[in-house]
Amino acid sequence: MLVPFGTVLNAAAVDASLAESYSNTALADYSAESVAGAGITGKVDVTFTFNGDGVAVLTQNGSEVARVDISADGTYTFDSLAAGSYNLLISIPGWTEYNVYDISVSENEQVEILESTVIAGDADNSGEINISDIALVLTNMGKASDDENKGCDINHDGLVDIADVTNIVTEQNYLEKAYSSYFINNGYTDTY
Repeated sequence: MLVPFGTVLNAAAVDASLAESYSNTALADYSAESVAGAGITGKVDVTFTFNGDGVAVLTQNGSEVARVDISADGTYTFDSLAAGSYNLLISIPGWTEYNVYDISVSENEQVEILESTVIAGDADNSGEINISDIALVLTNMGKASDDENKGCDINHDGLVDIADVTNIVTEQNYLEKAYSSYFINNGYTDTY
C-alpha cells in the first residue's frame, strides 16, 4: 500500500471493479476546453532506452484524449489539460502495461506520477509473464525486431535473442503480473 499512514480511503473509489480496459480504445472527439497550466507528468524506470517505443495514454470516460511518446530518459508530459479526472496507461512493447486510475487535475495544477511499475517480459501482452512469453521469444529467436514481433525484443536492441529470454528468467520476472493503482489524495493504492 503506497498511501500515507492515516489517509482515509473511500472504499467505493478503490473498488477494482471500476477499473477499465483501455487496450482497444479509439481516439474520440474531445471538445472540453483546455486549461493553461494544468498537466500530468511522470517517469518510467526501465533498463533500456525507449527509442520511441513506449507511449503514455490518457483516457477520460473510456475514451482516449491524449497520447505522447515516452522520451529516451523515461519521462512523459501532458500539458494544457482540461480540469477533470483521467486514467493513465503506460504501454511499452515486451513489458507489462501499467495503469493509474482517477488522476484528478485542477486548473493550474501539475500532477506528478511518482511511480510507473512496468516489468520486462510480457512478449504476448497478456498482462502476465509466463511460459507463453518465453515460447514466443524463442519462436522469434534470431529475427530483427519489427512490427509483428516487437514485443519479443524485450531489451529493445533491435534483435530477438538470448538476452531477451534472460530478461524474463534471470531478472526473476517470471509469473509477475501487470500493476495498476488508484491515485487518491495525491497518493497511491495498489490494485493489482
